[in-house]
Amino acid sequence: MFVCTGTHAALPEFKEIRSIFLIQNDIFFLLKDYDTEYTEHLRSYHLKDHTSKGHTVKSLFQLADQMPQFAYKVYGKLFITTKHYIPVTE
Repeated sequence: MFVCTGTHAALPEFKEIRSIFLIQNDIFFLLKDYDTEYTEHLRSYHLKDHTSKGHTVKSLFQLADQMPQFAYKVYGKLFITTKHYIPVTE
């Protein structure tokens, strides 16, 4: 599953949830970083694995959108089609 952690270049920034931690009653996520591109033909976001980026730890309150998203593979490429509006501010 993926979550939106913010924006970059006027696009939502999605990260994959790798692990969830509960520390002193606060929820934290270990997230894998991806690059995001919008594919207008599919009306979806194409996620590209970026080798130089690693992992990030964010709390639940640091997420731009707390609704988890599911990714689909199309011809070996990873896509997210959002089910609701995610506000993008730059």
